[in-house]
Amino acid sequence: VRQPQIRYTYENWQFSIENPETTVTPNGGGTRLVTDDNTLPDFVGRYNLKHNDLSLALAVLLRQLTVDQGGIDDKETGIGLSVTGKYMINKDDIRFGVNTGSGMGRYIGLNVANGAIVNASNQLDAIGSTGLFASFRHHWNDSWRSNFSYSAIMIDNDVALSGNGATKNTSSLRVNALVDAAKNMTLGAELALANRELESGSDGDLTRLQFMAMYKF
Repeated sequence: VRQPQIRYTYENWQFSIENPETTVTPNGGGTRLVTDDNTLPDFVGRYNLKHNDLSLALAVLLRQLTVDQGGIDDKETGIGLSVTGKYMINKDDIRFGVNTGSGMGRYIGLNVANGAIVNASNQLDAIGSTGLFASFRHHWNDSWRSNFSYSAIMIDNDVALSGNGATKNTSSLRVNALVDAAKNMTLGAELALANRELESGSDGDLTRLQFMAMYKF
C-alpha cells in the first residue's frame, strides 16, 4: 500500500509513520467497514543489509485497529513481520519474501483479508495472515528478459465469526517477456494464472493475458 507518510532514513535503517486506516469485517461477514478513527499513525521500521550478491530487508509493522461506527467502539493492535530479499546470479536474480502477522489488512495482498473482524461481544479481533512470493528474472540477451513469479496468501479466519464466504487463500503464477524495442521504450506481455478459495471450499480460477508499453522521457 502507498499512502501519506513521514519517513526518516539513517544508514541502513528506515522508520516511518503512515496514514492509518482500518478495514473491518462485520460479525458474520458482509460488506467491509472502512474507518479512519485511529488516534495513532501506523508505524513501520525497516533494516536493509547486503552481503556479496545477497540483499535483505527486515521490517516490522505496528498499528492500531480502530472502529467507532454502527454501535461498535473498540481498538485492537496489529503487527506484521517481513523478510524480503534479492540474490544476484550474474545479470539474473532471484527475489523472495515472506510477510506474516495479524491485523495487516491493506498492507498485504491488496486487502484480500481485512485487518480485523467484529466478535460476538462487539470487539475487534485481528485477522492473521501469511503471504509469500518468489520470482526469477532471466536475461535472454541484452534486449530480452523474462520474469517467472509465484505468490500466495493464506488467511487464518475464525469461521464462526466470518462465515464461509471469507477468502481462505489466493495464489497466482505469472510469466512475462519484456523487450527494449527502442531507446527508452519497453514492450511486454504477461500471462497470469490465479486462484481464489473461500472457507466454504468454493474456488475460482483466472487466466489473463496482458500487454504493456512504456516510454521513459
